[in-house]
Amino acid sequence: MAAVRNSPKRAVWGKAKPSLADNESGAYPGGGGITSNGVDLALEEFNRIGLDAMLRKYGGGRSTRWLVEVGNRRYDQKLIARAAHVHEGLGELPPRGPGRFHANESRLHLSEVLGYSIVERIKATNANLGSPRATEPLARWLVGAAAHHTNLTYGEAASRLEKECGFGRIFPAVRMGVVVGEMQYRILELDEDAPLLNVLLVRNDTGEPGDEAREFLANRNPAEIRLEEEGVRTSHPELWTELVMQAAEEVYRFPDWDAVYGELFGRYVPDPQCTPAEDSRSPRGGGGEGANHRALRIWVMRHPKRIGRRFGSAKVETEKELLSGDRVDIVFTTARELLAIEVKSRDSNWYDLRRGIFQCIKYQAVLQAQEQSGRSVNSLLVSECRLSADLTRLAKDLGVSYSQVNLRG
Repeated sequence: MAAVRNSPKRAVWGKAKPSLADNESGAYPGGGGITSNGVDLALEEFNRIGLDAMLRKYGGGRSTRWLVEVGNRRYDQKLIARAAHVHEGLGELPPRGPGRFHANESRLHLSEVLGYSIVERIKATNANLGSPRATEPLARWLVGAAAHHTNLTYGEAASRLEKECGFGRIFPAVRMGVVVGEMQYRILELDEDAPLLNVLLVRNDTGEPGDEAREFLANRNPAEIRLEEEGVRTSHPELWTELVMQAAEEVYRFPDWDAVYGELFGRYVPDPQCTPAEDSRSPRGGGGEGANHRALRIWVMRHPKRIGRRFGSAKVETEKELLSGDRVDIVFTTARELLAIEVKSRDSNWYDLRRGIFQCIKYQAVLQAQEQSGRSVNSLLVSECRLSADLTRLAKDLGVSYSQVNLRG
């Protein structure tokens, strides 16, 4: 009978795992000599500016499997290692060639040398989606949205849970209801009279919450028996919109979201993606224009067909001064039409977007009064930000057209 040979341990990542005994520096190849100080600076920066800004700054791709876990937060392992290398004053790691970045070795360095917890991505099960791993970040993002009178879509929230919190693929239409429902239940267990923060998580097509909000709205409005019906969102759309807007206003006015969040999850840290400032231009559109506003204005000027095919050969003017003393961001002129365009970048908050709606009304009226060419005069609000449900309703009631573009996509 042939002897049975003991099988050697399976090699890690297709090669023998390096040992600290073979490495006098106490670091794995590709660790880049980073220390806990550099990693902590990278983590702090991530919390402050967010994933997208970190990727733009450090590049190098994202980790598909491994994340650094600190408390309830999870961070892209590759990105943290690359950023830490820069914070150590060692410069950027090239993607290839001498001194290139080694993702596996940097992971070993972070975990076995520096002692950070490295974990795999979280499966998007109902149990995990209903846990603080998902409800805590969603609450943090929605509290930020409440502070700026805006909202968050299911798709945006699902994408951020995947990119920033280490979840696997989430199908927002059917799974985000688990997260937002559990979050709201926890809030009401703490304070049964707290506003319905969950109404700020909205569908992309309507700007309003989905059917999972019906139970919460029904409990808040017991006299409205139509809320007991399945499908009330589509069978009674005007009632739904009215109650959603009322609930959203209560959320916006509520002064103690930081305290509620603190009781449930710990100290509230503002969301870096939800701290916009208004476009800081002077009343006459002078030198205070922000970089993002300028980028959007130039993009619209260069892509008139994206606004409407009829503007493909239009005359384009920017910062056009009106007789009222105002300046319009862009005016398209054709043989039959004048179109005044007000642009609002990703930096605009709820108040700035509302101001943009009324600016469109003003520009259209002034152009109509000063133009004697017989052309029709119209206006359009172009923004990188999605209008909240109440602003969508306001624009519709006032007859202001709106178009959303995404320069980051």
